Amino acid sequence: MRCNNYTIPMRMKLYTLLCISFFLLFTACNQDDDPVPPEVGSRTVLVYIVADNNLSSFAKEDVEEMIAGMESVDLSSSNLLVYQDDKVAPVLFRISRNKKGRLEKEIIKEYAEQVSTKASVMKEVMHRAFYEYPDEVHEFFDAMCEYKLKCIDLAYKYLKPDVIHMHDDWGTNKNLFFSPEIWREFIKPNEEKYVKRIHDHGMLYIHHSCGNVDKIIPELAEIGIDALEPVMLCNDIEGSLKACGDKITLMGGIDNQMIDQKGTGEEVIRAEVRRAMDTYVGKGRYIPYYIPTNKETFGIYIDEVTKYGKDIFHK
Repeated sequence: MRCNNYTIPMRMKLYTLLCISFFLLFTACNQDDDPVPPEVGSRTVLVYIVADNNLSSFAKEDVEEMIAGMESVDLSSSNLLVYQDDKVAPVLFRISRNKKGRLEKEIIKEYAEQVSTKASVMKEVMHRAFYEYPDEVHEFFDAMCEYKLKCIDLAYKYLKPDVIHMHDDWGTNKNLFFSPEIWREFIKPNEEKYVKRIHDHGMLYIHHSCGNVDKIIPELAEIGIDALEPVMLCNDIEGSLKACGDKITLMGGIDNQMIDQKGTGEEVIRAEVRRAMDTYVGKGRYIPYYIPTNKETFGIYIDEVTKYGKDIFHK
């Protein structure tokens, strides 16, 4: 895939239309073609509740409602795990039936007091939950994969787009939601299937993930993902361009959390766009990009990328 960072922005409207069309596909197809998620023999759901504040009473009510709701669920094929941090020490438990058939909390792990919003804590809880019930988690991801593959086939059948753009956030501003090992076991194999199916149809694959995903960018390039967005400033963008900028296009490098704030002036927005282009252009496959949430800011960004891109091109 050859990406020209000066001409791509001028095609942004077409690219946006294709993305919108992909989502409209599922209301445009006839009923027989609608993708139906396959049945799964067993599944695991993790509910993460942080209410160590004045919301603690609501957390307790939520758990009671979940327990009541599980009365009609076949627990031999479903696992409901709950991480609860309220006014007492945090705990991870499974809602299960005792020998008398009554629903109860089956404690998996009791924790000392900790900040449950920290990425490291969330990572440990998800890691433990995934490995307590790995077969169910594999089945869930495999079922989701089959559903997405069907969606890809339908997009190709009815729209013949140039690009398939799929979203699956994997990180916070500081790190991945989970360890690279978890990603490799549960997510990477299916990403490889998406890449193959999309490429078999002659289309390109752009993946969206916010956050710091530095640790797996080389592997995204390795399995053939064509582009990643929005590569935020919390990532080592120059390092990734140097390591694999000839294999994957990195779309990002603009501080969207700054330029999209209310009150940010036009000159500040234009300066940020120029900074990103001066920093990353020419170091690999790169497109200056951010996630737009403000129409006016987006218009300024498009204008500056187009104008400044021409200036750089003619130097």
